[in-house]
Amino acid sequence: MHARRPRRLRRSTELTLERFAATMPGVDVRKIKHDLGRLELLRRTHYRTRWRVRQSTAKLLFEEREWDGTGKLDIFPTEVGRAKLWELYDAGELTMKSGHFSPAGHTGRPLSADQTPRGFLNR
Repeated sequence: MHARRPRRLRRSTELTLERFAATMPGVDVRKIKHDLGRLELLRRTHYRTRWRVRQSTAKLLFEEREWDGTGKLDIFPTEVGRAKLWELYDAGELTMKSGHFSPAGHTGRPLSADQTPRGFLNR
């Protein structure tokens, strides 16, 4: 049998954006980057490219770093960014999981999100 390499332990302050969003009750972790893109804190040029930190507004809130030495870049919130995420959570600007209500009292997509009707039933 091969000996397993011990995993590198990360400090609790080194939470990626998705991991930090998972600590917020009821937040849909899969939609956090879409929400921050809608609020113009993150960007991507095409739907297949990865999310990047928008330099003009969010360099103080988030930083891109190499993660675990694998060469993969990921987004890490700073202290100011964590406070901003909690502020957005309290304001109801983050997408919630179904059945969970935000402190602002909504479930699902936030009211500020694009609510364009989709499909033939919504005419």
